[in-house]
Amino acid sequence: MRMLDVEILSSALASRNATWTAAPTRLTSLPADMARALAGAMDEPLAHTLSKASSATLTAPHSSTEMPAVKVDWRDNGGNYVSPVRDQDLCRSCVAFATCAVMESSLRISESAPGLALALAPRPLFFCGHPAGCSVGRYASDIMSSARNGVALEAAAPYSVADQTCKAIAPALRVTGIRQCAGDLRTRKFFVADEGPVYAEMRLFDDFLAYTGGVYRHVQGADNGLHAVVVIGYDDAEHCWICLNSWGAQVQENGFFRIGYGECEIDARPFIALDVDRVTDAVS
Repeated sequence: MRMLDVEILSSALASRNATWTAAPTRLTSLPADMARALAGAMDEPLAHTLSKASSATLTAPHSSTEMPAVKVDWRDNGGNYVSPVRDQDLCRSCVAFATCAVMESSLRISESAPGLALALAPRPLFFCGHPAGCSVGRYASDIMSSARNGVALEAAAPYSVADQTCKAIAPALRVTGIRQCAGDLRTRKFFVADEGPVYAEMRLFDDFLAYTGGVYRHVQGADNGLHAVVVIGYDDAEHCWICLNSWGAQVQENGFFRIGYGECEIDARPFIALDVDRVTDAVS
């Protein structure tokens, strides 16, 4: 079973004057089949994603004479609008985690409530209507379509890969609209600055499992599939996106990471923003 050789990777990074560091982590010892379990976004045409989502629209472009800010980070943008880092475990549930995190940030921004304690439940969002469980990923369109009907609070359905049962749980928030951006780099920066944290997908290569800091750019290793993450900002000084991951706070940059513009298809796939409404008084 193939496992990542961090020593060989570190030598490759040094020889290329790489902008990031690698080290053994709890992920680098995973055999190939388990590493692939971290990538659960199913590839689909953009038109399919949008046709199954609610009120799909394109955001109006900015004037060609405008320039986006040189840096945006929604953890420090008049307050912290980004959700705490969570852990999907060895399960292909990243799409549900990223969708929940975007919904949570969307409510905080729309209500001007940075730091609002809010944790939605990825478990029913991922497992309900999905008998294959952790062994098979999900289409973003399916997850976002389900989120139109509402997503419960984590307290009502705690996440566990050992408990994949599905039962009706009162929703707390629901998706009411979706906006996508599939434009150039400048357009995407404005999108993140205007909309807040957005859903994104990237290719997951072996070397990313050893990433411990810096601006990640793919160097070597096999492609393990598509992984859903949340873009929470960008930094032109470092030519990178700033992202929230769902692999726990003990890896990468305390659960966050930076990735170079154009790396791993992250700019070749749409960024998606979600509008939300409260369903019940459960969120306080």
